[in-house]
Amino acid sequence: MPWLKILVKGNHDKRKDNQYIKKWFIEVLDKLELLFLGKELILTHEPIKIEKHFYNIHWRLHLNHRDKGFIDILSERHFLYSCEKENYKPILLEQLLLRKNNNKFLK
Repeated sequence: MPWLKILVKGNHDKRKDNQYIKKWFIEVLDKLELLFLGKELILTHEPIKIEKHFYNIHWRLHLNHRDKGFIDILSERHFLYSCEKENYKPILLEQLLLRKNNNKFLK
């Protein structure tokens, strides 16, 4: 099954956007806002400060460390996707949001 891939750029993505689009992705963004299961999501590399009606899915904070600069903005509406925890494989967005430890998303 073919996949349409969108790159949400992070600190290791140093190429020009058109190089990513030419080879691997249909779009390159700094953040992606979408409506999913009736909730407003913002997907980012690093956690960002969000308004109360948004959820932020980010992947900058890895299992082995927490960046102190982000501690003040993290809330119950921030979801960490750690590629290390997932054996470097993609998972469905619904799986991430509906996990037992993330049941706050259902509220």
